[in-house]
Amino acid sequence: MSDKDAGKKAAAQAEQTRESIRRFLAGLEPESLELALSGDPGLTREAIESSYMVEMACFQVIKVFCEYLDGLSPEERSAVLERHIQAFDGSAVAAATNAWSALAMKVHEERPDLVEATFPAIDSIFKDTDFGKGREALSGLLDYFTKYMTYAIEVMMENPVVIANIVGIIPPLVNSMIKIVSVGLEKTNLPPEILASALFNTLTALDAEELGRVMTTMSRMIVDLHAGNYILGHDEPRLRAVFTDFMKRVLDNVDNVATTGALVAVAEDAEVIAGVLVELTARDPEMVVLMAKAAASVHNIIARIIANGLSETAAWPDELLVRVGEEMRATDTVEVGRAIDSAVTFALRLHETNPWLHSHLLTGALQEINTERLELLLGAASLDIKEAMLANPGIRRALEPEEIGRRLNERLVRFNNSAAGRPGGIRDYVTRMLSVVETEELEKAARTVSEGMMDATLATGARVRMLLKLGAKNAWRFIKLVTKALNAK
Repeated sequence: MSDKDAGKKAAAQAEQTRESIRRFLAGLEPESLELALSGDPGLTREAIESSYMVEMACFQVIKVFCEYLDGLSPEERSAVLERHIQAFDGSAVAAATNAWSALAMKVHEERPDLVEATFPAIDSIFKDTDFGKGREALSGLLDYFTKYMTYAIEVMMENPVVIANIVGIIPPLVNSMIKIVSVGLEKTNLPPEILASALFNTLTALDAEELGRVMTTMSRMIVDLHAGNYILGHDEPRLRAVFTDFMKRVLDNVDNVATTGALVAVAEDAEVIAGVLVELTARDPEMVVLMAKAAASVHNIIARIIANGLSETAAWPDELLVRVGEEMRATDTVEVGRAIDSAVTFALRLHETNPWLHSHLLTGALQEINTERLELLLGAASLDIKEAMLANPGIRRALEPEEIGRRLNERLVRFNNSAAGRPGGIRDYVTRMLSVVETEELEKAARTVSEGMMDATLATGARVRMLLKLGAKNAWRFIKLVTKALNAK
């Protein structure tokens, strides 16, 4: 066949194809298709009953293709698949994408309001659709889906091999996703300025005003929901009754033993995980140093945040502080007191019903404390605190004898001006206190303490001689100082 005849034949086949496409598209015209099916109920039923043939034909074709490929030799199978894969023209996909993008840009530039042509259709959808029936239909389909999946799971669970194979899919799937993410992050290893610029440009391009309006609308909805909660509940929030009923139905079907056991199991597993992480970290000195550095950096950041916040609040004007104070007056401190009282009552009742509990817990905790190391730590800490305090000029000035004397004088004046400093005040207070103290018990306690101290102090001759010598020396010094003071006056 000559090239001229081949060209004529190809042109004729192309024309036949075009006519076939035109006839097919004409037959798919919505109104004509509707008239054809509605005018022939038999054809409609036949189309519905035969539609499964298209679905099953796809599966049958796939089955035939796979069986055919499976019957080929490795070389033939690879050759067929390679020709099929190579036939996919990526350039054509790129050209189609570019053409679509250019067209979309041009159309949007020419007619930015073109989308409004769909508004009448949207109006008709929302006006003519019976969403009540749609909701019931969707509920029915979801019920079918639930039963379908429930039966499928029950059948699957009857065969452990199926379960093992399905679970076995998870690791390679997760590994593939991790690999993709890893490669993606590695390839985006851009210079810092480019990476930061991309992020900043993205933030700048976001519609912050619209986001603010969304947050405002959501906040108003939350406030309205809270108000509706009280409107529906009248005397108390409606949420209380609704949530109580909901949680009651939940808890009625909860196995408390299994639930609490699960919490304990999760906590123990978390303990194992934390222990492993600590152990692995401790084996790597460099990791320990990096963790310490990170902890110090995070601490510094938190400290700066708190310091900056407190600095700003400390600079608030007086009128703002007055308004803040007025709002803080609404703080329900009565409930705070009731909470503390309830906690104290609980602790007392717990101790009354379990007298051994506190001593048992404290004994167990103290058994593992090395008192010698604790003493060394407290001693070193006290010295460090002392040095840190003395390094502060304000604290050093406050510890000067003159400053201490001035503060002591202020407190003496305050005491003398108080009710306790009036003549006879201390006497009346102590008299009232001792009036309810049993004299016999007081005498017994005083005798026990004094006799014990004397017995211990005067147990040896050396100690007695030391006390007599010290007493005589101090008595003689007292006489000399008194004499000197009287002569000086």
